[in-house]
Amino acid sequence: MSWLAKVMSTIGIEGTVVDTLLEQPQHQPGEALHAHVKINTGRRSARIDAIKFAVWSQAGKQEPVQIAHCVLAERLTVAANSEQRVPVQLRLPHYTPISVGGVRTWLQTDLDIPMAPDPQDTDDIDIVANNEQQQVFAALADIGFTLISATIEPLPQQSRYQVPFLQQFRFRADSGCPFAGELELSWEPGHSELSLQLSLWPSHGEPRHLQLQIRPPVKARLESQLQQLLN
Repeated sequence: MSWLAKVMSTIGIEGTVVDTLLEQPQHQPGEALHAHVKINTGRRSARIDAIKFAVWSQAGKQEPVQIAHCVLAERLTVAANSEQRVPVQLRLPHYTPISVGGVRTWLQTDLDIPMAPDPQDTDDIDIVANNEQQQVFAALADIGFTLISATIEPLPQQSRYQVPFLQQFRFRADSGCPFAGELELSWEPGHSELSLQLSLWPSHGEPRHLQLQIRPPVKARLESQLQQLLN
């Protein structure tokens, strides 16, 4: 909540104000997000028909994409000059983008109040890599790749992946890497084992597009496969 909103709410000018409090700032893809919605009224009571939640992600200047949403449709009335807290739980999809390479994810909360402007709140969520994803990043770093950007690539509704998009990561080979050029990577969903889509873009020559199936231990096996491909 902004400083101005807090001041106006305090003196009863702004009316109803919503502020969502996340129980923890960091989450992994697939985890449940727990929060409390704090509703403060001004000089008038507020009838709230619904509380709407949406999780959005954006990569750089790309258009934001909606990751998840839910609606609490139970009506409630908050008395004037009072505060009420409503607990909420929202599960993040397994394909939620990781907050790296310029990718931002946030939770948007809207109150549906009849005959009045709908108060809104936004809260950033830090999406961190899960264990397998961390091992992939570690393997690439050990070989000599540095992450330079990430994008969110929309997929058609008929896509075989059955997800709305894939997050794509772009790496640059450092001087100590056995490969000169760039590497693009994305996780392919819907597999029991880790499945990676790789594109190798050499400084000279034609690109190579590969699909790798990686079993645990992920870091060691991925390093071994990449070393064979790059040498």
